[in-house]
Amino acid sequence: ESFESECKDVSGPEGELLKLLSKILNFRYSLENFEDQHGGEWKAMIEAVHFREIDWAIGGISSSTERGELADLTKYIHIETYTALFYCCSAKDTWKSWKQVLSPFELSMWLCVGSMLVLMTVLIRKISTLFKDNETMSTFMYFELIMRGLIDQPIPRLTSIKCLVKRVLLISWWYFAIIITTAYRSKLTSTFIHPYNKQPDSIQELYLDGYSFQVDYKDWSVLKENLESSVDHVYRDVVKKINNDLDTCDAVKQAVEKKVALIDEESNIQYQIITNCQLDPEDLVHLRVTEQDVFPSYHVWPMQLAAPYRNSFTMAIENLHATGILGRWYTLTSKHPIKTSNHHYEIDSANALPLSTMLTPILMLVIALLL
Repeated sequence: ESFESECKDVSGPEGELLKLLSKILNFRYSLENFEDQHGGEWKAMIEAVHFREIDWAIGGISSSTERGELADLTKYIHIETYTALFYCCSAKDTWKSWKQVLSPFELSMWLCVGSMLVLMTVLIRKISTLFKDNETMSTFMYFELIMRGLIDQPIPRLTSIKCLVKRVLLISWWYFAIIITTAYRSKLTSTFIHPYNKQPDSIQELYLDGYSFQVDYKDWSVLKENLESSVDHVYRDVVKKINNDLDTCDAVKQAVEKKVALIDEESNIQYQIITNCQLDPEDLVHLRVTEQDVFPSYHVWPMQLAAPYRNSFTMAIENLHATGILGRWYTLTSKHPIKTSNHHYEIDSANALPLSTMLTPILMLVIALLL
């Protein structure tokens, strides 16, 4: 065949496969470059195969039920998965100073400390009334006395407090305060050393976190088919928040500036960013792809229906898989400069302490006091 085209060669593993097959099966080929077509480049290529305008098509084409009806598909050449790329450290997601101060404890722990503070103040005041203590301390002064243990201030001698019950209660509280303040300081230090920065781990988490999505404008029909047929209703909702009006590089720039995630095959995202996109190095450092990949995509070559060479192509591809040659080609060309999200690599020491963690030392204190 001959085509009117400026496309002289094709690179990458599929290009190497085409060159090798032409030698093994003894055929010559010429290439036609498909530009943007209505409905997508890949769809246009498969339709061209279906209408016998070309013999077969290559170039990262994913198999689908619809495409299988238009052309015969070879054995899969490579398996890809879809992932989402996002900017992990936007200003709205960073911890402010006052939040860092609260980060060592979970909300349940803060509520417990606050409740104990109020309870102790009320108890001390009630005990003074019940035992008819002659001290002239106001409620605020009692509150200040109790707070000293929490804010690490010098505690006055208890010789001026004559009521034994009150003295025991205050001593117990100050031991409790030592446990709380020691745990707080330790957790705060570990948080500064290992900042806790939970990143979305999947497309579902990005959706629930309020992200909108962008896909490559060329053709996302296979991704759409997977999303709409998924049993997970979140994926079906994701379709409603997808735009396809930008190419990959423009979509990446939008992800840097706004709360937008780009969904595409992982290798394609990495390849486009390496070869075509011009990004600030600092922005590149903050880009992440989700740890959880979805919708395995089988790359194939569509061929004309009932083409006489389809079995020869499929057998040759199977043999190259068996020898590991195809896998080796993809390994050599795969580059992954973008890190995955760190959801599964959080450092336990940087997580906020829950109330359940603090119960053990507090119970030990109670037992010691009872003994």
